[in-house]
Amino acid sequence: MAEISPTGPDIASLRVAMERLGAGNFDDAWLSRFTNELNMLVAMGRKLDELDLSGDEPSHIYIIPGSNV
Repeated sequence: MAEISPTGPDIASLRVAMERLGAGNFDDAWLSRFTNELNMLVAMGRKLDELDLSGDEPSHIYIIPGSNV
């Protein structure tokens, strides 16, 4: 798996990745929005990495959006 930089994905890296995947060329505005979305997903993933779920079985973990439980 490729490493993600500490600062998250950037437009230049995404442009290269999309070209290598054969997805074509995207304009800077689209890549900027996509970069922002990916950075938010990376940030959420890092928060999940910080959770101590060592005592929980994966089948017992539920995430209910908007709940305080």
